[in-house]
Amino acid sequence: MQTLEGHLLTHNYAMSYLNRHDSLMVLIQSPTSMIAENATVILQVLINHSRKVEHLIRESALTSGALLKHFYHAIFSPNEGQRVLSRYLSGMWMAAADSAERQLLGRMIPSGFHTYLIMPTLSLEEEDQLDFLERSEEDEGQYECSGGAGINIVRFRQRIKMVESLSNTTSNVLRKQANFRIFFHVLTQNHSLPDLIWNQHTRMDLKNALTLEIKSIEEETEARGNVQEIAWNHEQFSVLYPSLEKEVQVGSVYMRLWLQASDSFIKTWDDPVRLFELLFRRFLCDIDRNVLVRIIGMFFLSCFLTNHSHFFWICISGCKHVHKVPRTFVLHSCCKNWAFS
Repeated sequence: MQTLEGHLLTHNYAMSYLNRHDSLMVLIQSPTSMIAENATVILQVLINHSRKVEHLIRESALTSGALLKHFYHAIFSPNEGQRVLSRYLSGMWMAAADSAERQLLGRMIPSGFHTYLIMPTLSLEEEDQLDFLERSEEDEGQYECSGGAGINIVRFRQRIKMVESLSNTTSNVLRKQANFRIFFHVLTQNHSLPDLIWNQHTRMDLKNALTLEIKSIEEETEARGNVQEIAWNHEQFSVLYPSLEKEVQVGSVYMRLWLQASDSFIKTWDDPVRLFELLFRRFLCDIDRNVLVRIIGMFFLSCFLTNHSHFFWICISGCKHVHKVPRTFVLHSCCKNWAFS
C-alpha cells in the first residue's frame, strides 16, 4: 500500500490519467470498494495537479448525474463506507462557492443549512464524535441494513490526507474552507428553527425527489445504449418539499416558529430591513393578518429596545410606500399589542 501511495503521488503518474478522467468517473461507481476508493484518490491527485482537468472532472460529474447520485448516497446510503466516500466526492465537486455545483446544492437543500458550510474546521476528536453519533443512529435503525462491507474508512481518510497535505491548489483550499463534514452530518439530524425545519418528512421529500431524478437519468442513459453520454439539464432541477406546504413562510423564515422563538433570533438576523419588507408585502397578501401583526409587533419591539433601534425608524418610514389604511392598521395594532403585552 505504501508503494502504491508513493506511485500515486508522482506527477508523471497523475499526468498519465489526464486524458482518461472519464474512465475514472466510471470506476468511482464500481460496486468493488477498493476500485472506487482508488479511483477517488486518483481523481483528487488529478485535481491537485491541473486546473483544466479539475474543471473537466467537475463538469463531467455534474452533467452525467454522478454528482447527484453521490449526493444521494452521501445522505441516504445504508453503508457507512459509501456515505464517507460519497460525501468526500460531493465536497470535492461542490468546493467553489460560486459554481454551478453549489447553485444546484442551493436548489436542493433549504438555505438554513448553508451556514454550516462556513463553520470552522472540526478537530480530529470532533470528527470522531460525529462518526460515533452516526454509528449510534445506524444501530438504532435510522439507516436500513447495509449488506456490504464498503470501503476501509480509516485507510481511505489517511490516503486522502496524504494527498491533500502535498497540495495547496485553489480547489483544495476551497474544499477545506467549505465544511462538508459537518454539513452532511446536520442533514441527518432534526431541526426546528425559525429559518430551518428539517425532519424525517423533509428528508423523505428530498429522497423521493432525488430518487425520481436519478431514475430518469438512468433510463435516458439506458435508452442510448449506455454508450453516448447524456447531458443532464441540472439547471432545471430543484427539490420541492410538500411536507412544508402548510407552513407560512416569509423569505426563509417560518412564521409559526418565529412566534415561538425568543427575540434573540431577531437580534441576530443579518438584514432586518429586508425581512421587514418581506413581512409587510406578505401582510398585503393572503395570510392571517392577526398573526402577521403579532410578528411585525415582535420585530418592531425587538429593534426598538436593542441597538437596532435605527431599523425601527427605517421600517416605520418604509410604510409610507404602501396604502394608508393597511399602514395605519399595522402600526395601530402593533402599539395595542405592546400595551397589553
